[in-house]
Amino acid sequence: MFGIEKDIPVIACVGRLIDWKGHNYLLDTIDLLKRKNNLHIKLLIVGEGPNKDELTDKVFNLGLTNDVLFVGYLKDAMDIMASSDIVVVPSKNEPFGRVVIEAMSVGAPVIATEGGGIPEIIQDGTNGLLVHYGDVEELSKSIKRVIEDEKLRDKIIYEAKRCVNKYYIQEKYNEELSSIFQKYLIS
Repeated sequence: MFGIEKDIPVIACVGRLIDWKGHNYLLDTIDLLKRKNNLHIKLLIVGEGPNKDELTDKVFNLGLTNDVLFVGYLKDAMDIMASSDIVVVPSKNEPFGRVVIEAMSVGAPVIATEGGGIPEIIQDGTNGLLVHYGDVEELSKSIKRVIEDEKLRDKIIYEAKRCVNKYYIQEKYNEELSSIFQKYLIS
């Protein structure tokens, strides 16, 4: 995909390019992984928004132009998430985390910040990894860990799919919504 060599880990980040989504923090993390660990990674940033020029400048200034690809807006990013080695959700405060559930459903290990509703979806170390927002060192260690620890990666993928199938499939949602309506409309 995108001419990326097979042995280079691909990280996807899907979301609008605005401050609270944490792209600056993620770029600092990729820079750290490259400088400190000499880790070759390709970051795919999927989305558009008012911060695109700022982020593009930062990529250039950090010397990451060969490591970061701005994909642009996609109506459906499921294929990119499915073919990525990791999906990172670096948001400061993600109210729900639909991208988290989508990535989990297609078998992509997820690393996300623990802001907002994400901890209600991800059980740290079981079906994904949680990090503190803005902690570049912690995020870089988590990315490295998922890349290098095949057993952990397989566990996260398995448990994530189990979680999605148990709580987030459309039929389950429809049943619960119908139950609520029946309870309050019939009463």
